Amino acid sequence: MKPTLPLGLYAIADATYGDPIAQARALLSAGLGVVQLRCKGWSTAERVRAARELRADFDSHHAILIMNDDLEAAAEGQADGLHLGQGDGELPAARARLGAAALIGRSTHTLRHIEAARAEGADYIGFGPLFETRTKETPHPTQAALLEAALTAAGATPLVGIGGLDAERLVGLRARGLQRWAVISAILLAPDLAQAVVAHR
Repeated sequence: MKPTLPLGLYAIADATYGDPIAQARALLSAGLGVVQLRCKGWSTAERVRAARELRADFDSHHAILIMNDDLEAAAEGQADGLHLGQGDGELPAARARLGAAALIGRSTHTLRHIEAARAEGADYIGFGPLFETRTKETPHPTQAALLEAALTAAGATPLVGIGGLDAERLVGLRARGLQRWAVISAILLAPDLAQAVVAHR
């Protein structure tokens, strides 16, 4: 059975900011129901080992483990799903490899991208960057002004806002209809991760 993407914070454990395995465990302990494992620069084998090491933790917390970018790592690491960037392969091929129960998302940066993601059968859509972000070396133009149009374009497909989000900005975004959001640096660089999770939920 395919998991349902929870409302609220979509957490990301990011190797750019330290040990993603430790981050993922801390995020789970803080009560989050979905965590993406983002390990840029790692080999597929390293990602597989990380996912397998975390599998029992996710099962005990009844949480969803999403692998970023790497289809084989998602399959071999027994992840619950896969997040694909614009250049990370075809979604139907990922569906064929992972099966109907996998939760597969696609990053989008324009309204046209959103339409394409829906057409290829994405289970959820990441949209952004909404604001300037330190996570991407070559960020796309910011898209906060298009939030309402993006939500309309996504229709019934869950949309996750991402890019430069913090607790203050989330107040306005939620008032505009955003129901799911991803936060990286504002949580992973915080002095107290658990407190940061509470502030961004």
